[in-house]
Amino acid sequence: MGVNIKNAKKPKGLGGRKMCKRMNDGHHKELAEWGLDFIEIEDNSLVVDIGCGGGGNVARMLDKFSGGKVVGVDYSKTSVRVAKKVNKQAIENGRCEILNADVCDLPFERESVDIITAFETVYFWKDLQGAFIEIYSVLKNDGTFIICNEADGLHESDARWVDDIGDMIIYTGEELKSELFRAGFIKVEINGVEEKHWLTVKAVK
Repeated sequence: MGVNIKNAKKPKGLGGRKMCKRMNDGHHKELAEWGLDFIEIEDNSLVVDIGCGGGGNVARMLDKFSGGKVVGVDYSKTSVRVAKKVNKQAIENGRCEILNADVCDLPFERESVDIITAFETVYFWKDLQGAFIEIYSVLKNDGTFIICNEADGLHESDARWVDDIGDMIIYTGEELKSELFRAGFIKVEINGVEEKHWLTVKAVK
């Protein structure tokens, strides 16, 4: 059985578990490693990965520093189950949590998080501005939020993702930048790999 790409939005069931495993490898892994180069994680940081999927990026970030904690958040219960298995040891060691929650209602205290990441997920957020305001509120002052997408909204071929998956919006870097400034962020930086259509948008509170 192949992987149904429509399961990328909110993985569920057997197909969802397969999609989560796919998210952890291949070109998703390459994209994530590129995006992570734009942030520096200091020891004792609290890092939150929103839309953590299969938990692969949570594991990659845990390898980047010691003494801190990475929390994966996803609104898919299937994703949460897979991500918990992938990060089982770190969870037992107290360095990781995987939570079932929505981006517009994050389970963190105000100004408590150092870094928030969002890999391949903002396409699906129903209330983009509301999500950015919520992210801004839980970040510490000088905290960082980074978005990493494999579609930059600047190429006609990007539209195939909308056709194949449905119910998603592919944003350009400038569109995301404008919404981030509206949410209160004071500095926004856009980077990309044009030949691959990759995009990162890094915002500082």
